[in-house]
Amino acid sequence: MGDLVCTVELNVTGGITVTIDNPDGKIKQTMAFNGTTIITTVADTSDTTKTSTITQKTDAVEIKCKNFKVEAETIDCKSTKTTKHTSEDTFDIKATKDCTVTGEAKIVLKATGDLEGSGGNVKIKAVTELKGD
Repeated sequence: MGDLVCTVELNVTGGITVTIDNPDGKIKQTMAFNGTTIITTVADTSDTTKTSTITQKTDAVEIKCKNFKVEAETIDCKSTKTTKHTSEDTFDIKATKDCTVTGEAKIVLKATGDLEGSGGNVKIKAVTELKGD
């Protein structure tokens, strides 16, 4: 690795920007603090599709990147409002032990194509009614 170009900009209206430029590695890292938002960016200067950005405000954190990976012993996610997971490609959920889906109200499974289920033993139990078309 060659020399890094490091700059710190202080501006009374724009805030503080810290930049580390690695011309040999074609990577530019930036942290900008503007008084309301912190933006952290890592960019491949030779390929603009390879840029990751973390934007933090008082009420939100947004992460934009090509690949996002979390490795932990335990993960606990909780929201007090709607939670939504969307994939524009394959969406897999896998557990190497039991997998439980619990709902205090209705649980709906929908598919515009086929809906399949299988298991070693399959049990379906209805408290009041079991219907099929």
